[in-house]
Amino acid sequence: MAEEEHPEHDRKQPRFYQVDVRNLPKYYTMPDFKKLINKTLRLNGFNFKFYGGQNSPLVSVCFNSGAEMENAILVIKNYVWRKKVLSAQKSARPQKISESHKRTIDMVDDNDEGNGRSDVDDDNDNDEDEDGGPKKMQRMDPKLSDTDKLRNAFIPLWKKEYKDQLAMKQMQAWRIFKEVANELKKVNPTLTEWIEQQKNLHDDMPCELLDVRHGNNPTGYRNHCVFNIGLDPKTEQASVGFKLNTYINGFKAIAQPDGLMHIPEKIIVAVKAFQDMLRTRMNRQDLRYPAEIIIRSSRDQLLLLINQYPRSRPQEDRERFEKITIDYFSNGPGKSSGVTSLYTKREGKRVQNYYLWGERLFYEYPLDLTIKIFPDGFYPTNSEAAQIFYKTALEFVGPVTNSTVIDLCCGLGTLGLCFAKNCKLVLGVDTVKMCTQYAIENAGKNKIKNASFYTGKAQDLAGQMYNKALGDDVVVVCDPPRSGLHEKAIFHIRNSPKIKKILYVSINPKSGLNVYKNLAKAQSKKVHGDPFVPTKAVPLDMNPHTNVTHIISLWERWSIVKNRNQQPVNVDKCSQIDLT
Repeated sequence: MAEEEHPEHDRKQPRFYQVDVRNLPKYYTMPDFKKLINKTLRLNGFNFKFYGGQNSPLVSVCFNSGAEMENAILVIKNYVWRKKVLSAQKSARPQKISESHKRTIDMVDDNDEGNGRSDVDDDNDNDEDEDGGPKKMQRMDPKLSDTDKLRNAFIPLWKKEYKDQLAMKQMQAWRIFKEVANELKKVNPTLTEWIEQQKNLHDDMPCELLDVRHGNNPTGYRNHCVFNIGLDPKTEQASVGFKLNTYINGFKAIAQPDGLMHIPEKIIVAVKAFQDMLRTRMNRQDLRYPAEIIIRSSRDQLLLLINQYPRSRPQEDRERFEKITIDYFSNGPGKSSGVTSLYTKREGKRVQNYYLWGERLFYEYPLDLTIKIFPDGFYPTNSEAAQIFYKTALEFVGPVTNSTVIDLCCGLGTLGLCFAKNCKLVLGVDTVKMCTQYAIENAGKNKIKNASFYTGKAQDLAGQMYNKALGDDVVVVCDPPRSGLHEKAIFHIRNSPKIKKILYVSINPKSGLNVYKNLAKAQSKKVHGDPFVPTKAVPLDMNPHTNVTHIISLWERWSIVKNRNQQPVNVDKCSQIDLT
């Protein structure tokens, strides 16, 4: 059924189209099915109705337009899921979206970009992901302008002076470690006396808590953004920006990103160029296929990755779209936008990035390293603050000349490689194969020969990694996804006497606290090995104007710390280290 067959589908009261899915597996969960539709198949379904509850034999899903409904039927029909061939057809019971759904703004979660990080945990006190983007849908005042809706969602602290934001994040870190002190006494009572001594030395903290660290420029810091494609709600022209939960003739309404202070001007220019191409070179039907664009910027590069809906798209249409895009940015008006690389993401049996035009490789430059990044790979979204992070890691861990450094959740290997030139050996592990492949290449690019990287889960490979370590002094560094380091991996750390220090990074207070408790809890039948205690911590503002705070902390073996001479420390003096 074509979109034009529904004259009642108007802007104020959009009609929603429903698909019935049958022949489902005997056992599955509702989140499993939603993930299949919206993550695996990328169909943008909503208002899921499970007839019969869990393991329902029939599920109906709503879509925004007739075209999306037809596309969903084509994609779902005959798709094999858990050894069952699914069937799909138009429902005879069309639903309409709830009023609350219309009043909310639909946010983009940057952690779902295939960025090479492990599974993320939705449990967080903040509404932002680790990149500063919104985590959950929020109710918005309908009287707000589209720009203010985006500001409240993506940079909720935009009205606060930056010095006040830093003070707030310092206080947040103080509250977290005050709770850490209380929890550590509960899980390991033998630490109580020592913790009380530390609190007397460090302003009621269980360790040194240094002043919040941050970059010099709190605006235009973001080096990686995801933008949606649809129509401008006022002009009904093709638009690139962030989607609102309103619809125009079956297309998503898009708000412009111009008013977001954390996005740099060169990315805004690239967005405008792509938008101009859609308006001047493409027809309305072409807007149904590109789902989003990902733009990355570095010191002298600007990469544009187009994520498409290829399954229902004819090959000739895709090739025409890509040819127009290449011509526009290589020889047309888009040449002045500064885009240096074009990629497209296609979905077949597996998702792949395809090179279209320009520079094939994309680099970031932390410290004295050159790090190659794949188009949708993970790298901190604030390059300036990332430099401070890596310097802080080196400062906290201290000399590692005779040490092996193990990088858990290593990603592209950046953190581990920062230590490589000063230590015996670097070992890294990550769940994403492409990440470890790039980590190996990054080691070669930087002429580092004492680094090895492995693909797998940290909790599964941790024991093997410790056995490969050289010498009796091992340091673990870990910058995990927001769900935190797996309990099993922590117990492997506890049980390996060679490990003397752990540098841990957390952005989620809840999962971070669980990790801290597992590091410090008393020995038992389940937990073996000497506990770890915190000796130094610092908040890092990687995402100005958001509620996200990175907490970097150093943990050392209790048996070593308790024998160390405890001298009063001038915290102010420690916090004035030169990080430029």
